[in-house]
Amino acid sequence: MPLASKSKVVLARVLPGVLVVLTAWSGCKQRRPPADAPRSDAAWASKGVDGRVTDSRGRALADARVFAFPTRNNAGAVAETRTDGDGHFSFATLPAGVWNLLAEAPGFGTFQLDGVAVPSRPVLLRLAGEERSLGGVVVGEGGAPEADARIVLAGAGLGSPREAVSDGNGAFLFHGLGSGHYTLRATKASRAAAPAVQIIEEALGFIPPARLALAPGGAITGRARDDSGRGLAGAEIVAVAMQMDDAEVRTTSSAEGAFSLGALPPGRYQVLARHPGHVLARAPHVVLRAGAAARIDLSLVKTAALRGRAVDPGGAVLVGMAVTAISLVAADDDLLVLPGYLPTAAEAAGPGASLSRPGRARSTVTGPDGRFVLTDLPPGRCRVDVSAPDRLPLRRQAVPLAPGEDRQLGDLTIHAGAQLGGRVLDQDGKPVEGARVEAQAFARSGTRPGVVTQSDATGAFSLRVPAGEYGLSASLPGEWRAASSPIRVQDGESAPPHELRLARTERARAR
Repeated sequence: MPLASKSKVVLARVLPGVLVVLTAWSGCKQRRPPADAPRSDAAWASKGVDGRVTDSRGRALADARVFAFPTRNNAGAVAETRTDGDGHFSFATLPAGVWNLLAEAPGFGTFQLDGVAVPSRPVLLRLAGEERSLGGVVVGEGGAPEADARIVLAGAGLGSPREAVSDGNGAFLFHGLGSGHYTLRATKASRAAAPAVQIIEEALGFIPPARLALAPGGAITGRARDDSGRGLAGAEIVAVAMQMDDAEVRTTSSAEGAFSLGALPPGRYQVLARHPGHVLARAPHVVLRAGAAARIDLSLVKTAALRGRAVDPGGAVLVGMAVTAISLVAADDDLLVLPGYLPTAAEAAGPGASLSRPGRARSTVTGPDGRFVLTDLPPGRCRVDVSAPDRLPLRRQAVPLAPGEDRQLGDLTIHAGAQLGGRVLDQDGKPVEGARVEAQAFARSGTRPGVVTQSDATGAFSLRVPAGEYGLSASLPGEWRAASSPIRVQDGESAPPHELRLARTERARAR
Protein backbone atom coordinates (compact mmCIF):
# COMPACT_ATOMS: atom_id res chain seq x y z
CA MET A 1 0.00 0.00 0.00
CA PRO A 2 1.48 3.41 -0.93
CA LEU A 3 2.17 5.63 2.07
CA ALA A 4 2.90 9.32 2.39
CA SER A 5 6.44 10.44 3.02
CA LYS A 6 5.76 10.70 6.77
CA SER A 7 5.15 6.98 7.18
CA LYS A 8 7.44 5.21 9.60
CA VAL A 9 9.23 2.00 8.66
CA VAL A 10 10.90 0.02 11.44
CA LEU A 11 13.50 -2.69 10.91
CA ALA A 12 13.59 -5.11 13.84
CA ARG A 13 16.03 -7.99 14.29
CA VAL A 14 13.91 -10.81 15.77
CA LEU A 15 16.23 -13.75 15.07
CA PRO A 16 19.96 -13.79 14.24
CA GLY A 17 20.33 -12.78 10.62
CA VAL A 18 16.59 -12.08 10.15
CA LEU A 19 15.23 -8.57 9.66
CA VAL A 20 11.50 -7.95 9.85
CA VAL A 21 9.89 -4.87 8.33
CA LEU A 22 7.07 -3.29 10.33
CA THR A 23 5.12 -0.37 8.88
CA ALA A 24 3.37 1.83 11.43
CA TRP A 25 0.75 4.31 10.25
CA SER A 26 0.95 6.25 13.53
CA GLY A 27 1.07 10.00 12.93
CA CYS A 28 1.01 9.82 9.09
CA LYS A 29 -1.57 10.53 6.38
CA GLN A 30 -2.43 7.68 4.03
CA ARG A 31 -3.28 8.27 0.42
CA ARG A 32 -6.03 5.71 0.87
CA PRO A 33 -7.23 3.82 3.97
CA PRO A 34 -6.37 0.11 4.27
CA ALA A 35 -8.98 -2.21 2.84
CA ASP A 36 -9.47 -3.98 6.18
CA ALA A 37 -9.98 -0.74 8.16
CA PRO A 38 -11.96 1.81 6.08
CA ARG A 39 -12.44 4.42 8.82
CA SER A 40 -12.34 8.18 8.73
CA ASP A 41 -10.01 10.28 10.87
CA ALA A 42 -12.89 11.04 13.23
CA ALA A 43 -13.57 7.31 13.65
CA TRP A 44 -10.07 6.27 14.65
CA ALA A 45 -9.29 9.36 16.73
CA SER A 46 -11.85 8.32 19.35
CA LYS A 47 -10.31 4.86 19.77
CA GLY A 48 -7.10 3.61 21.39
CA VAL A 49 -5.10 1.58 18.89
CA ASP A 50 -5.78 -1.45 16.74
CA GLY A 51 -4.28 -3.26 13.78
CA ARG A 52 -3.33 -6.66 12.43
CA VAL A 53 -0.74 -9.34 13.12
CA THR A 54 0.58 -11.21 10.08
CA ASP A 55 3.39 -13.51 9.10
CA SER A 56 6.31 -12.35 6.96
CA ARG A 57 4.21 -12.77 3.79
CA GLY A 58 1.31 -10.73 5.08
CA ARG A 59 -1.00 -13.61 5.92
CA ALA A 60 -3.17 -13.17 9.02
CA LEU A 61 -2.21 -14.86 12.29
CA ALA A 62 -5.16 -15.83 14.44
CA ASP A 63 -4.96 -16.18 18.25
CA ALA A 64 -1.75 -14.14 18.44
CA ARG A 65 -1.22 -12.35 21.77
CA VAL A 66 -0.73 -8.58 21.68
CA PHE A 67 0.43 -6.59 24.72
CA ALA A 68 0.41 -2.85 25.30
CA PHE A 69 3.02 -1.64 27.82
CA PRO A 70 2.85 1.89 29.29
CA THR A 71 5.96 4.05 29.08
CA ARG A 72 7.21 6.53 31.64
CA ASN A 73 5.03 9.17 30.01
CA ASN A 74 1.77 7.59 31.25
CA ALA A 75 0.48 5.71 34.27
CA GLY A 76 -1.59 3.05 32.52
CA ALA A 77 -1.54 -0.67 33.27
CA VAL A 78 -0.33 -3.43 30.93
CA ALA A 79 -3.14 -4.48 28.58
CA GLU A 80 -3.46 -7.74 26.67
CA THR A 81 -5.68 -8.97 23.84
CA ARG A 82 -5.71 -11.65 21.13
CA THR A 83 -6.21 -11.48 17.38
CA ASP A 84 -9.36 -12.83 15.77
CA GLY A 85 -9.55 -15.23 12.84
CA ASP A 86 -8.46 -12.48 10.43
CA GLY A 87 -5.49 -11.38 12.54
CA HIS A 88 -7.18 -8.19 13.83
CA PHE A 89 -6.71 -6.86 17.35
CA SER A 90 -8.02 -3.80 19.19
CA PHE A 91 -7.26 -1.84 22.35
CA ALA A 92 -10.35 0.35 22.11
CA THR A 93 -10.13 1.82 25.62
CA LEU A 94 -6.37 2.36 25.87
CA PRO A 95 -5.75 5.79 27.48
CA ALA A 96 -4.04 8.47 25.46
CA GLY A 97 -0.27 8.50 25.78
CA VAL A 98 2.83 6.73 24.48
CA TRP A 99 2.76 2.92 24.54
CA ASN A 100 4.96 0.02 23.48
CA LEU A 101 3.27 -2.83 21.60
CA LEU A 102 4.49 -6.43 21.59
CA ALA A 103 3.01 -9.27 19.54
CA GLU A 104 3.74 -12.98 19.79
CA ALA A 105 2.34 -16.07 18.13
CA PRO A 106 3.17 -19.77 18.60
CA GLY A 107 6.15 -20.68 16.42
CA PHE A 108 6.74 -17.10 15.23
CA GLY A 109 8.63 -15.50 18.12
CA THR A 110 7.87 -11.92 19.14
CA PHE A 111 7.94 -8.42 17.66
CA GLN A 112 7.98 -5.16 19.62
CA LEU A 113 7.09 -1.68 18.39
CA ASP A 114 8.03 1.12 20.78
CA GLY A 115 6.74 4.66 21.02
CA VAL A 116 3.21 4.31 19.61
CA ALA A 117 1.26 7.50 20.29
CA VAL A 118 -2.32 6.68 21.31
CA PRO A 119 -4.81 7.36 19.80
CA SER A 120 -3.25 6.02 16.63
CA ARG A 121 -4.11 4.86 13.16
CA PRO A 122 -4.00 1.04 12.68
CA VAL A 123 -0.60 -0.61 12.97
CA LEU A 124 0.69 -3.67 11.17
CA LEU A 125 2.77 -6.09 13.28
CA ARG A 126 4.58 -8.49 10.98
CA LEU A 127 6.26 -11.50 12.63
CA ALA A 128 9.10 -13.57 11.23
CA GLY A 129 8.26 -16.88 9.56
CA GLU A 130 5.41 -18.12 7.38
CA GLU A 131 2.10 -19.45 8.62
CA ARG A 132 1.36 -23.10 7.95
CA SER A 133 -1.78 -25.22 7.88
CA LEU A 134 -2.63 -28.61 9.34
CA GLY A 135 -5.40 -30.67 7.89
CA GLY A 136 -6.64 -34.19 7.42
CA VAL A 137 -9.64 -36.42 7.10
CA VAL A 138 -11.90 -38.19 9.60
CA VAL A 139 -13.02 -41.70 8.65
CA GLY A 140 -15.20 -44.36 10.24
CA GLU A 141 -14.50 -48.00 11.04
CA GLY A 142 -14.88 -49.01 7.40
CA GLY A 143 -12.74 -46.18 6.06
CA ALA A 144 -15.66 -44.07 4.79
CA PRO A 145 -15.42 -40.29 5.37
CA GLU A 146 -17.24 -38.99 8.43
CA ALA A 147 -18.97 -35.63 8.25
CA ASP A 148 -19.78 -33.44 11.29
CA ALA A 149 -17.02 -34.90 13.46
CA ARG A 150 -15.56 -32.53 16.07
CA ILE A 151 -11.80 -32.01 15.71
CA VAL A 152 -9.70 -30.36 18.42
CA LEU A 153 -6.21 -28.99 17.76
CA ALA A 154 -4.04 -28.44 20.83
CA GLY A 155 -0.40 -27.56 21.41
CA ALA A 156 1.87 -26.27 24.12
CA GLY A 157 2.26 -22.95 22.30
CA LEU A 158 -1.43 -22.33 21.58
CA GLY A 159 -3.26 -19.96 23.86
CA SER A 160 -6.26 -22.30 23.85
CA PRO A 161 -7.32 -25.36 21.81
CA ARG A 162 -8.90 -24.72 18.43
CA GLU A 163 -11.90 -26.60 17.07
CA ALA A 164 -13.23 -27.49 13.61
CA VAL A 165 -15.98 -29.68 12.15
CA SER A 166 -15.33 -32.09 9.29
CA ASP A 167 -17.15 -31.40 6.02
CA GLY A 168 -19.11 -33.81 3.83
CA ASN A 169 -15.85 -35.42 2.72
CA GLY A 170 -14.59 -35.81 6.26
CA ALA A 171 -11.97 -33.11 5.64
CA PHE A 172 -10.83 -30.36 8.01
CA LEU A 173 -8.14 -27.67 7.99
CA PHE A 174 -6.52 -25.35 10.58
CA HIS A 175 -4.75 -22.21 9.29
CA GLY A 176 -2.27 -19.75 10.76
CA LEU A 177 0.06 -22.12 12.63
CA GLY A 178 3.73 -21.68 13.37
CA SER A 179 6.49 -24.16 14.12
CA GLY A 180 5.76 -26.48 17.00
CA HIS A 181 4.31 -29.73 18.29
CA TYR A 182 0.55 -30.23 17.86
CA THR A 183 -2.03 -32.88 18.76
CA LEU A 184 -5.21 -33.59 16.77
CA ARG A 185 -8.20 -35.38 18.34
CA ALA A 186 -11.55 -36.26 16.72
CA THR A 187 -14.85 -37.37 18.28
CA LYS A 188 -18.39 -38.03 17.07
CA ALA A 189 -21.15 -39.16 19.41
CA SER A 190 -19.76 -42.20 21.32
CA ARG A 191 -16.80 -42.74 18.97
CA ALA A 192 -13.31 -41.28 19.27
CA ALA A 193 -10.08 -41.35 17.26
CA ALA A 194 -6.68 -41.95 18.75
CA PRO A 195 -4.82 -38.63 18.95
CA ALA A 196 -2.45 -37.83 16.08
CA VAL A 197 0.74 -35.85 16.64
CA GLN A 198 1.90 -33.43 13.96
CA ILE A 199 5.17 -31.49 14.05
CA ILE A 200 5.72 -28.31 12.03
CA GLU A 201 9.30 -27.29 11.37
CA GLU A 202 10.58 -24.45 9.20
CA ALA A 203 12.53 -26.90 7.04
CA LEU A 204 9.48 -29.04 6.28
CA GLY A 205 7.78 -28.66 2.95
CA PHE A 206 4.44 -30.35 2.36
CA ILE A 207 2.84 -31.71 5.54
CA PRO A 208 0.84 -34.88 4.81
CA PRO A 209 -2.79 -34.75 5.98
CA ALA A 210 -3.60 -36.59 9.19
CA ARG A 211 -5.99 -39.54 9.13
CA LEU A 212 -8.20 -39.78 12.21
CA ALA A 213 -10.09 -43.08 12.39
CA LEU A 214 -13.15 -43.13 14.63
CA ALA A 215 -13.74 -46.22 16.77
CA PRO A 216 -15.92 -47.03 19.80
CA GLY A 217 -14.69 -44.99 22.74
CA GLY A 218 -15.22 -44.94 26.46
CA ALA A 219 -16.36 -42.41 29.04
CA ILE A 220 -15.39 -41.31 32.54
CA THR A 221 -18.29 -40.31 34.75
CA GLY A 222 -18.66 -39.49 38.43
CA ARG A 223 -19.22 -36.76 40.97
CA ALA A 224 -17.05 -34.04 42.43
CA ARG A 225 -17.61 -33.74 46.19
CA ASP A 226 -16.40 -31.35 48.85
CA ASP A 227 -14.88 -32.48 52.16
CA SER A 228 -18.38 -32.85 53.67
CA GLY A 229 -19.43 -35.25 50.91
CA ARG A 230 -21.82 -32.86 49.16
CA GLY A 231 -21.76 -32.42 45.39
CA LEU A 232 -19.51 -29.58 44.24
CA ALA A 233 -20.92 -27.52 41.39
CA GLY A 234 -18.76 -25.72 38.84
CA ALA A 235 -15.60 -27.79 39.31
CA GLU A 236 -13.39 -28.04 36.23
CA ILE A 237 -12.69 -31.72 35.49
CA VAL A 238 -9.85 -32.74 33.18
CA ALA A 239 -8.84 -36.12 31.79
CA VAL A 240 -5.14 -36.26 30.89
CA ALA A 241 -3.95 -39.17 28.75
CA MET A 242 -0.94 -40.86 30.31
CA GLN A 243 0.82 -40.55 26.95
CA MET A 244 0.72 -36.84 27.88
CA ASP A 245 -0.58 -35.52 24.58
CA ASP A 246 -1.65 -31.87 24.53
CA ALA A 247 -5.34 -32.42 23.77
CA GLU A 248 -6.79 -32.67 27.28
CA VAL A 249 -10.52 -33.35 27.62
CA ARG A 250 -12.38 -30.96 29.93
CA THR A 251 -15.84 -30.48 31.37
CA THR A 252 -17.56 -28.75 34.30
CA SER A 253 -19.50 -30.46 37.08
CA SER A 254 -23.24 -29.88 37.35
CA ALA A 255 -25.17 -28.36 40.27
CA GLU A 256 -25.08 -31.79 41.94
CA GLY A 257 -21.37 -32.25 41.17
CA ALA A 258 -21.97 -34.79 38.39
CA PHE A 259 -19.65 -34.88 35.37
CA SER A 260 -19.06 -36.94 32.24
CA LEU A 261 -15.96 -36.98 30.02
CA GLY A 262 -16.19 -38.68 26.66
CA ALA A 263 -15.98 -40.03 24.11
CA LEU A 264 -12.36 -40.96 24.87
CA PRO A 265 -10.08 -43.37 23.06
CA PRO A 266 -9.24 -46.50 25.11
CA GLY A 267 -6.19 -46.04 27.31
CA ARG A 268 -4.94 -44.91 30.70
CA TYR A 269 -5.94 -41.48 32.05
CA GLN A 270 -5.35 -39.36 35.12
CA VAL A 271 -8.35 -37.31 36.25
CA LEU A 272 -7.73 -33.88 37.78
CA ALA A 273 -10.08 -31.25 39.16
CA ARG A 274 -9.97 -27.58 40.09
CA HIS A 275 -12.37 -25.37 42.03
CA PRO A 276 -11.74 -22.01 43.74
CA GLY A 277 -10.79 -22.49 47.39
CA HIS A 278 -10.42 -26.27 47.04
CA VAL A 279 -7.69 -28.75 46.22
CA LEU A 280 -7.97 -32.28 44.85
CA ALA A 281 -7.23 -34.79 47.61
CA ARG A 282 -6.19 -37.55 45.19
CA ALA A 283 -5.82 -37.66 41.41
CA PRO A 284 -7.07 -41.14 40.40
CA HIS A 285 -5.89 -43.14 37.40
CA VAL A 286 -8.43 -44.80 35.12
CA VAL A 287 -7.93 -47.56 32.54
CA LEU A 288 -10.60 -47.02 29.91
CA ARG A 289 -11.83 -49.73 27.54
CA ALA A 290 -13.75 -49.39 24.28
CA GLY A 291 -17.51 -49.13 24.79
CA ALA A 292 -17.18 -48.98 28.60
CA ALA A 293 -17.71 -46.27 31.18
CA ALA A 294 -15.53 -45.83 34.27
CA ARG A 295 -17.11 -44.21 37.30
CA ILE A 296 -15.07 -42.32 39.92
CA ASP A 297 -15.66 -39.88 42.76
CA LEU A 298 -13.38 -36.89 43.17
CA SER A 299 -12.87 -35.38 46.61
CA LEU A 300 -11.93 -31.69 46.72
CA VAL A 301 -11.15 -30.41 50.20
CA LYS A 302 -11.04 -26.80 51.34
CA THR A 303 -7.59 -25.24 51.09
CA ALA A 304 -5.76 -23.77 54.06
CA ALA A 305 -3.74 -20.61 54.65
CA LEU A 306 -0.58 -19.71 56.56
CA ARG A 307 0.22 -16.30 57.99
CA GLY A 308 3.23 -14.96 59.83
CA ARG A 309 5.84 -12.25 60.13
CA ALA A 310 9.59 -12.31 59.51
CA VAL A 311 11.72 -10.44 62.06
CA ASP A 312 15.38 -10.22 63.01
CA PRO A 313 16.64 -11.20 66.50
CA GLY A 314 15.98 -7.65 67.70
CA GLY A 315 12.33 -7.75 66.59
CA ALA A 316 12.72 -5.48 63.54
CA VAL A 317 10.58 -6.55 60.58
CA LEU A 318 12.27 -8.01 57.48
CA VAL A 319 10.94 -6.92 54.10
CA GLY A 320 11.25 -8.89 50.83
CA MET A 321 12.01 -12.27 52.40
CA ALA A 322 11.02 -15.21 50.16
CA VAL A 323 8.56 -17.54 51.92
CA THR A 324 7.65 -20.94 50.47
CA ALA A 325 5.26 -23.62 51.79
CA ILE A 326 5.77 -27.16 50.47
CA SER A 327 3.45 -30.02 51.42
CA LEU A 328 5.09 -33.08 53.01
CA VAL A 329 4.32 -36.75 53.42
CA ALA A 330 6.07 -36.85 56.81
CA ALA A 331 8.45 -34.66 58.76
CA ASP A 332 9.63 -33.82 62.26
CA ASP A 333 7.97 -31.05 64.26
CA ASP A 334 10.88 -28.76 64.98
CA LEU A 335 12.48 -25.51 63.96
CA LEU A 336 15.75 -25.85 62.09
CA VAL A 337 18.27 -23.43 60.64
CA LEU A 338 19.70 -24.98 57.50
CA PRO A 339 22.39 -22.85 55.90
CA GLY A 340 22.75 -23.46 52.21
CA TYR A 341 20.51 -23.83 49.19
CA LEU A 342 16.70 -23.99 49.46
CA PRO A 343 14.51 -24.88 46.45
CA THR A 344 12.40 -22.24 44.76
CA ALA A 345 8.64 -22.65 44.62
CA ALA A 346 8.79 -23.64 40.94
CA GLU A 347 11.38 -26.34 41.62
CA ALA A 348 9.44 -27.65 44.59
CA ALA A 349 6.17 -27.78 42.68
CA GLY A 350 7.69 -29.55 39.70
CA PRO A 351 6.10 -29.82 36.22
CA GLY A 352 2.35 -30.14 35.90
CA ALA A 353 1.63 -28.68 39.32
CA SER A 354 -0.74 -25.97 38.12
CA LEU A 355 -3.96 -27.99 38.01
CA SER A 356 -4.63 -28.79 41.65
CA ARG A 357 -2.35 -31.79 41.84
CA PRO A 358 -1.71 -32.88 45.43
CA GLY A 359 1.62 -31.76 46.86
CA ARG A 360 2.04 -28.41 45.16
CA ALA A 361 3.93 -25.46 46.63
CA ARG A 362 3.10 -21.81 47.19
CA SER A 363 5.48 -18.88 47.45
CA THR A 364 5.32 -15.19 48.38
CA VAL A 365 7.49 -12.41 49.84
CA THR A 366 7.11 -10.48 53.06
CA GLY A 367 5.54 -7.03 52.77
CA PRO A 368 6.53 -3.64 54.24
CA ASP A 369 5.35 -4.81 57.67
CA GLY A 370 7.29 -8.08 57.40
CA ARG A 371 4.07 -10.11 57.13
CA PHE A 372 3.24 -12.85 54.64
CA VAL A 373 0.15 -14.84 53.68
CA LEU A 374 0.22 -18.17 51.80
CA THR A 375 -3.17 -19.32 50.51
CA ASP A 376 -4.60 -22.30 48.57
CA LEU A 377 -2.45 -24.77 50.51
CA PRO A 378 -3.38 -28.47 50.55
CA PRO A 379 -4.44 -29.71 54.01
CA GLY A 380 -1.90 -31.90 55.79
CA ARG A 381 1.68 -31.37 56.90
CA CYS A 382 3.73 -28.75 55.12
CA ARG A 383 7.21 -27.24 55.41
CA VAL A 384 7.84 -23.50 55.47
CA ASP A 385 11.11 -22.10 54.12
CA VAL A 386 12.16 -18.45 54.53
CA SER A 387 15.22 -17.16 52.72
CA ALA A 388 17.05 -14.06 51.48
CA PRO A 389 20.52 -13.58 49.95
CA ASP A 390 21.89 -11.74 53.00
CA ARG A 391 20.29 -13.94 55.70
CA LEU A 392 20.44 -17.50 56.92
CA PRO A 393 17.56 -19.57 55.54
CA LEU A 394 15.00 -20.72 58.07
CA ARG A 395 13.08 -23.98 57.76
CA ARG A 396 9.92 -24.59 59.81
CA GLN A 397 9.11 -28.28 59.61
CA ALA A 398 5.80 -30.11 59.69
CA VAL A 399 3.15 -27.45 60.19
CA PRO A 400 -0.16 -29.39 60.36
CA LEU A 401 -3.01 -27.79 58.38
CA ALA A 402 -6.69 -28.77 58.63
CA PRO A 403 -9.10 -28.24 55.70
CA GLY A 404 -10.11 -24.58 55.58
CA GLU A 405 -7.74 -23.60 58.43
CA ASP A 406 -6.21 -20.13 58.55
CA ARG A 407 -3.06 -20.83 60.57
CA GLN A 408 -1.06 -18.08 62.31
CA LEU A 409 2.64 -18.89 62.68
CA GLY A 410 3.50 -15.74 64.57
CA ASP A 411 6.98 -14.21 64.36
CA LEU A 412 9.71 -16.17 62.57
CA THR A 413 13.15 -14.96 63.66
CA ILE A 414 15.65 -14.86 60.79
CA HIS A 415 19.31 -14.56 61.75
CA ALA A 416 21.86 -12.71 59.66
CA GLY A 417 24.54 -15.33 60.34
CA ALA A 418 28.22 -14.75 59.87
CA GLN A 419 30.23 -14.44 56.67
CA LEU A 420 33.28 -16.64 56.09
CA GLY A 421 35.39 -16.04 53.01
CA GLY A 422 38.81 -16.04 51.46
CA ARG A 423 40.76 -17.63 48.60
CA VAL A 424 42.01 -21.07 47.64
CA LEU A 425 45.57 -21.14 46.23
CA ASP A 426 47.85 -23.87 44.95
CA GLN A 427 51.42 -24.52 46.16
CA ASP A 428 52.73 -21.76 43.91
CA GLY A 429 50.24 -19.19 45.18
CA LYS A 430 48.03 -19.27 42.06
CA PRO A 431 44.21 -19.18 42.44
CA VAL A 432 42.40 -22.53 42.24
CA GLU A 433 38.96 -22.73 40.63
CA GLY A 434 36.42 -25.41 41.57
CA ALA A 435 37.92 -26.42 44.91
CA ARG A 436 35.42 -27.81 47.41
CA VAL A 437 35.34 -25.55 50.45
CA GLU A 438 33.58 -26.62 53.65
CA ALA A 439 32.92 -24.81 56.91
CA GLN A 440 32.63 -27.48 59.62
CA ALA A 441 31.04 -26.34 62.91
CA PHE A 442 32.44 -27.65 66.18
CA ALA A 443 29.85 -28.63 68.78
CA ARG A 444 30.06 -30.10 72.27
CA SER A 445 28.32 -33.28 71.12
CA GLY A 446 30.30 -33.98 67.98
CA THR A 447 30.03 -32.00 64.78
CA ARG A 448 27.09 -30.47 62.93
CA PRO A 449 26.51 -30.75 59.16
CA GLY A 450 28.97 -28.57 57.25
CA VAL A 451 28.25 -25.75 54.82
CA VAL A 452 29.80 -26.34 51.41
CA THR A 453 30.63 -24.14 48.42
CA GLN A 454 33.19 -23.97 45.57
CA SER A 455 35.90 -21.49 44.74
CA ASP A 456 35.39 -19.32 41.66
CA ALA A 457 37.81 -18.50 38.81
CA THR A 458 39.80 -16.19 41.09
CA GLY A 459 39.95 -18.78 43.86
CA ALA A 460 37.54 -16.76 46.00
CA PHE A 461 34.80 -18.33 48.12
CA SER A 462 32.13 -17.09 50.54
CA LEU A 463 29.93 -18.92 53.08
CA ARG A 464 27.17 -17.74 55.39
CA VAL A 465 26.97 -19.74 58.63
CA PRO A 466 25.25 -19.52 62.03
CA ALA A 467 27.24 -18.07 64.93
CA GLY A 468 29.74 -20.53 66.38
CA GLU A 469 33.22 -21.99 65.99
CA TYR A 470 34.29 -23.40 62.63
CA GLY A 471 37.12 -25.01 60.78
CA LEU A 472 37.58 -24.20 57.08
CA SER A 473 38.87 -26.86 54.70
CA ALA A 474 39.47 -27.03 50.96
CA SER A 475 40.07 -30.05 48.74
CA LEU A 476 40.58 -31.14 45.16
CA PRO A 477 40.56 -34.58 43.52
CA GLY A 478 44.01 -36.17 43.72
CA GLU A 479 44.16 -35.79 47.52
CA TRP A 480 45.00 -32.12 47.67
CA ARG A 481 43.91 -30.64 51.01
CA ALA A 482 44.07 -27.42 53.03
CA ALA A 483 42.68 -26.48 56.43
CA SER A 484 42.45 -23.41 58.65
CA SER A 485 42.80 -22.94 62.38
CA PRO A 486 39.50 -22.68 64.34
CA ILE A 487 37.45 -19.54 63.61
CA ARG A 488 34.87 -18.15 66.03
CA VAL A 489 32.20 -15.81 64.61
CA GLN A 490 29.17 -13.98 65.99
CA ASP A 491 25.81 -13.35 64.35
CA GLY A 492 26.00 -10.42 61.92
CA GLU A 493 29.80 -10.23 61.64
CA SER A 494 32.21 -11.09 58.85
CA ALA A 495 35.42 -12.95 59.62
CA PRO A 496 38.72 -11.73 58.08
CA PRO A 497 39.49 -13.40 54.72
CA HIS A 498 41.27 -16.72 55.02
CA GLU A 499 43.85 -18.11 52.60
CA LEU A 500 43.68 -21.86 52.06
CA ARG A 501 46.81 -23.17 50.29
CA LEU A 502 46.42 -26.67 48.88
CA ALA A 503 49.09 -29.32 49.47
CA ARG A 504 49.45 -33.05 48.89
CA THR A 505 48.25 -35.25 51.74
CA GLU A 506 50.70 -37.55 53.54
CA ARG A 507 49.14 -40.60 51.89
CA ALA A 508 49.47 -39.07 48.44
CA ARG A 509 53.12 -38.18 49.04
CA ALA A 510 53.81 -41.71 50.27
CA ARG A 511 52.63 -43.15 46.97
